[in-house]
Amino acid sequence: MQKDKKYYDDFFNNYPVNVHDNPDRFRAVAQLLSGKVLDVACGTGTLSDYYAGGYVGVDISDVAIAKAREIRRKNANFHAYNFIDSDFDTCGQFDCAYIGEFLEHIENDALVFENLKRCLKPDGKIIISVPNGDRIP
Repeated sequence: MQKDKKYYDDFFNNYPVNVHDNPDRFRAVAQLLSGKVLDVACGTGTLSDYYAGGYVGVDISDVAIAKAREIRRKNANFHAYNFIDSDFDTCGQFDCAYIGEFLEHIENDALVFENLKRCLKPDGKIIISVPNGDRIP
């Protein structure tokens, strides 16, 4: 069952801001990125401290986004938004998208990828990491 916004707000209220920090993973991901990046389900925005380029992080949790705005680099952009909503519209603004440890939390993978197609430029790329590599066919 997919968890809701309240679940994630409660989670980020109860755990430290660095709960998902993994320097090795974020350094490796940052090396794969280029241009303007969309970080889907960014949590507290850790990737923004590793990637120096244009960065927009979105997360369903208002609490996570507030923490990200407070502690992460000031020229990163953070937005509380449910990326699964079908009205997410950025129309080809991004060169790359990162989905880290997110797909295993949702029920409708297809909608995520439909939204990403609208967000990315025609030659954009998607970087995905999941704890269970068998989750994505």
